[in-house]
Amino acid sequence: MMLNEQRADEFWQFIYDRHLIWYKRYILKQNPPWTNDDIFLNFKFTNVYRMLDRGSLYLHNEILSKIQDDNTKFLLIVFHRFYNKIETLESIKPAFNILNDNNTPEVIDYLQHLLYDQEQKMGLFTNAHMVNSIKSWKVDDYPGIPYYAKDSKSNRFMKGFLETHKNRESYVNKLRNTNTGKEAFDIIKGCAPGIGDFVAYEIFCDLIYTSILKQFDEDSFVNIGPGCSYALDIISPGPSSNTYDKYINILNHLFEHQFDYYNKNTIGFPYITFQYLQLPYLTKRCIEHSLCEFYKYFKTKNLIGTGRPRNGYQATINNKEYLGKSTDSYLKLLNSEITKDIRVNIVSQPFEFGPV
Repeated sequence: MMLNEQRADEFWQFIYDRHLIWYKRYILKQNPPWTNDDIFLNFKFTNVYRMLDRGSLYLHNEILSKIQDDNTKFLLIVFHRFYNKIETLESIKPAFNILNDNNTPEVIDYLQHLLYDQEQKMGLFTNAHMVNSIKSWKVDDYPGIPYYAKDSKSNRFMKGFLETHKNRESYVNKLRNTNTGKEAFDIIKGCAPGIGDFVAYEIFCDLIYTSILKQFDEDSFVNIGPGCSYALDIISPGPSSNTYDKYINILNHLFEHQFDYYNKNTIGFPYITFQYLQLPYLTKRCIEHSLCEFYKYFKTKNLIGTGRPRNGYQATINNKEYLGKSTDSYLKLLNSEITKDIRVNIVSQPFEFGPV
């Protein structure tokens, strides 16, 4: 395997610098700016650890931890990862206690009422990533369901979500009995309209923190997204056989050697541990998504293509009142339920991995 050591070092430094921002802000509680890097100061990059993102904290700490029924958990995870907006998930709370009812049309009818009301107040979708437009799913496919708003992406999803609801128990049972992460991933992709590879992988990662996919963890399966593959081509340039096996071999190499850069530079990385991550290291999921974020950073730094991520946030960095409220609400989410025992472990090489 041909590895560009300079690019690999840049990747590990990117991960460290991004995670250090989180550490300085929420653990050390320092005042901004938490970095001198102009790119980090001006554009958003997701956290290195998935569970540290606000949406994941809210879903698992405030919603799923309070629900016992697996069918309801499954439906809420699929719903939330399609919209991926906390306010949208909050807006359907009145329907939580009927989500597992067998009267599917009535459940979908109520959800659409709630979503219509929410749409009058604010948008239903996140701007953090693209969601499939579901052009192949037509509202007329389900003529018996009342129609409350324009022919929108949300309504098309909800018409398909009707089938997800009808078959929820079957999906949950199939997932419980899967033997490989890829098998579970493929089942998830077929469970609702608009669920492409990116959203399916998000759903998979949520489900492993429930009893539905408790047989897997963040190292069991990796979906190599486009941004990740572009970054891997930068780190390991070679023949253009852009196959999953090629990329997963490079990612596995990075995974196995993840402590090398920090160890040789005596950098103490602030690894986290909590209920579902007992050892201080970066999971394959952490590395895959960080590769995607690194590609955005690399393009910006080297003025490649459009040269910048979609989401800027310089204005909020300078708004002290907003930052204060945002930090307080985040810490409230962080210090509850499954992440309430979160620990930071500042080490360069805590242990060695065996062969993957």
